Amino acid sequence: ILGQRGWCKGGLGAASARLLDGATVAVLVVVNAFGDVFDERGEVIAGAWDADRGFVRAPSYVLEAPPEHPRLSDGEHTTLVCVATDAVLSKIEAGQVARMAQTGIARAIAPVHTPLDGDVAFCLASGAHASSAFTVGVVAAELAAAAVRNGVRHAVAVRGVPTGAERARSRRRPVNQHPRGV
Repeated sequence: ILGQRGWCKGGLGAASARLLDGATVAVLVVVNAFGDVFDERGEVIAGAWDADRGFVRAPSYVLEAPPEHPRLSDGEHTTLVCVATDAVLSKIEAGQVARMAQTGIARAIAPVHTPLDGDVAFCLASGAHASSAFTVGVVAAELAAAAVRNGVRHAVAVRGVPTGAERARSRRRPVNQHPRGV
């Protein structure tokens, strides 16, 4: 939203769960979202950053000003989700699970699925355990949200792009304190 000066690092996240019927659902997510990533309480943990305001809450900020991103049409923003399960799923059920997993992206990122994003979810099923596609999909959505959050929480700054945690820590530091505490 604020261009390079407001970027936050995305990341790679994962989450998994074993269902009561013995099936396992695992989700791997690559996060390079245009929108903000929100924690479980609705607080921004990575997103558009303004030095004076902190995280600007992109869904609200879009109402105030148009995005300043220099490459608004290149589609380089994306959140990729891969759901892997050992449940027995038909091709149609795997598609349903993938669609349900996309709701997990929307629980953790806003705005999401914009014209600037290539957000997508896939589902792979090995067929080792009989299970319910409904249950697998509900759990996949929860795990997708958790994996997105996990990815940005464990991100590492690269090429000068700070993480959301680094941005938040810089905001809490008293203005007159030197960054290194000297």
